[in-house]
Amino acid sequence: MTGYGAASCKADSKGAQYECVVRSLNAKQLDVQVRLPAHWEHREGAIRKQVETHLQRGRIQVAVSYVPQGVASKDVAIDEALFLQYYGRLHALAKQVGHPSTDALMATALRLPGVLQSKSSADQDEGLRAAGRSAKVWKAVSHCIQEAIAACVRMRTQEGAVLGTQMKGYLDKIADDLQKVAREEKRRDARVQKKLKAQWEDAFRNSESQERFHQELFFYLERMSFEEEKVRLGKHLAYFEETLGTAPGQGRKLGFIAQEINREINTLGSKAHDAVIQGIVVEMKNELEKIKEQLLNVL
Repeated sequence: MTGYGAASCKADSKGAQYECVVRSLNAKQLDVQVRLPAHWEHREGAIRKQVETHLQRGRIQVAVSYVPQGVASKDVAIDEALFLQYYGRLHALAKQVGHPSTDALMATALRLPGVLQSKSSADQDEGLRAAGRSAKVWKAVSHCIQEAIAACVRMRTQEGAVLGTQMKGYLDKIADDLQKVAREEKRRDARVQKKLKAQWEDAFRNSESQERFHQELFFYLERMSFEEEKVRLGKHLAYFEETLGTAPGQGRKLGFIAQEINREINTLGSKAHDAVIQGIVVEMKNELEKIKEQLLNVL
């Protein structure tokens, strides 16, 4: 079931903060993927447990990011020695390949790693490592993750209510079609009896043959009967709807019930021997496929 939740919390008094995003995608099993800043990697196990407590199924993506406060220009330093080293090597390579030395070499050298540095970067790195060890900061981050999970759960709950209404409509359509099958079964039996009787009377006309005809007709119609299948299918539909209205986490159970519904519908089709009933069975299968597709989104 798809879902999305986001939350943020302050990391320090200078304005830096942590942002947490939780995304949920459809999957048969629970698959948790966690992306964290380096100084929080040791908390991945705790975050996984936190997610698994509230999200039991789906591909769950959890991303926690650190957003530092703005860096003032006076805090930026240039490593001149490193810049000159980069620039000299680039200039030599340009001369070697016959490429004219241009201002682009200077821009390239400035972008290479380590040339532009924040004077407070070392302090910031140490601050992040300290935050990773801080129980107070972890409590705030954990609460932030919990808020994002809760938002994701709310979104999934809303989507689940819509899916439940849709599947209820599909169930009602199958139940209506089942009533049509019951009515058509009587018409089919009458048509079969009339057809067989005409064929039999053309070949046999004595009273003994008439008695034999009724026996054969009884066994033939009994083999074509799907009274038991209709009863079981009706019960499966009622059980599916009942389960749909119970506590969350019934996705697998609903899947098993859908398999039983499918089995009974297939038996109706194999015993039908009638074009009208076969058409109704096709419509029932179509509605059931819609239910099975939606069950991929149910926990």
